[in-house]
Amino acid sequence: MQIFLQHFIEFIQKFGIIGLSALSFAESSFFPIPPDVVLLPMMFFNPKLSFVYAFITTATSVLGGILGYFIGKKLGRPILYKIFKKEKINKVEFYFKNYGGWAVAIAGFTPIPYKIFTISAGVFNVPISVFTIASIIGRGLRFFIEAFLVYFLGDTAKYLLTNYFEVITVVISLLLFIFYLIFKQVKNNRISKTTKNNIKRIYLNTYDFFLKYKTIDKITFYYLTGILLSLFSLMFIFELIEDFSFNVFYRIDNYIFDNLMKIRNPILNLIMETITRTGDYYFVIIITIIIIVVLYKNRKKALTFFFGINILIVWLFNEALKAIFQRPRPDFSRLISQSGYSFPSGHAMIFLTWSLLYILLVNDSFNYRKKRCINICIILYSLLVGLSRVYLGVHYFSDVLAGWLVAIIYSFSAYLVYNKIVK
Repeated sequence: MQIFLQHFIEFIQKFGIIGLSALSFAESSFFPIPPDVVLLPMMFFNPKLSFVYAFITTATSVLGGILGYFIGKKLGRPILYKIFKKEKINKVEFYFKNYGGWAVAIAGFTPIPYKIFTISAGVFNVPISVFTIASIIGRGLRFFIEAFLVYFLGDTAKYLLTNYFEVITVVISLLLFIFYLIFKQVKNNRISKTTKNNIKRIYLNTYDFFLKYKTIDKITFYYLTGILLSLFSLMFIFELIEDFSFNVFYRIDNYIFDNLMKIRNPILNLIMETITRTGDYYFVIIITIIIIVVLYKNRKKALTFFFGINILIVWLFNEALKAIFQRPRPDFSRLISQSGYSFPSGHAMIFLTWSLLYILLVNDSFNYRKKRCINICIILYSLLVGLSRVYLGVHYFSDVLAGWLVAIIYSFSAYLVYNKIVK
């Protein structure tokens, strides 16, 4: 059995993030092997991405748990008795009756099989909202604590998680249980009146704050969703790039670069250098300032600020992404000098974002003919800016593709914020 488990883990690890996501999803609803056996080696191999791995594992684990919930809700008690022993079912039912959603939170964090609770939650009609929140708390705590230890402690974390993981989870579970008891005491009026009033005052102040700034909550939701979706997408692409057994991107990068090398000539070199310069930061800043001035003169103050701040945000976001992935640039056949990391391409990401935000938001503020034709030209030119980076030898095509992908996700997140909130 141990040999089979080792072979299975090695097989899943070959697929990187895809394998981790599949295992995490399956374990939450029907599969017996926990995702930690793949998650921890990936964290140890690349500690800088520990929190990204933790987020992906948490998200897919919660989604798998929701599948288990609906399996239990649809099939009822018979499915429990076919899969689990009666004693375990009675014990789980006792937990749900006494602790409600907190039972799922504790199960999601500790070595107790999570799928027992996910299926049982559906059978015992635990509210789906309570189940989902408890799952996020339980699984999130488990995987993010692992990420925290690996990221900050390095080899020491490997020793602790290998030898004392069960102890750590039990201790934290006890802390969660203590917090639950405190909450229950508050709810049942078993604490002093002064303490209760203080807690009530804090709650009301917090509620008033979020009610007053609910617009900020919505903006944060849209932007955070866009950023996390971008990060997850890039992790997926980057993992495929780094996985040499899955060499699709390696072949694509080489194929495109080899063909661009064949058409190089002095005139085309000059054209591509000129195009790529229009994607430089200083040029983007100039055209952004021009748009801002025109919008301000047309009394579009909200759009003026919104457009300018988003171009700044996407530039900072690109710098952060490069610092996370730290992919070196190609070191052969460069026609121009370029420093910094390669993934994702800043020119491709920022210029396409500028183009999409202009088309989606700014375009309606101007009256001119043939808007559709001009919009198509703008998009094509922004794509050409990205391709010029590959032609000049300072980016792989996969860098440019990743930049375009983030630009699309971010632009539509900003579009939703403007149309649903700012406008």
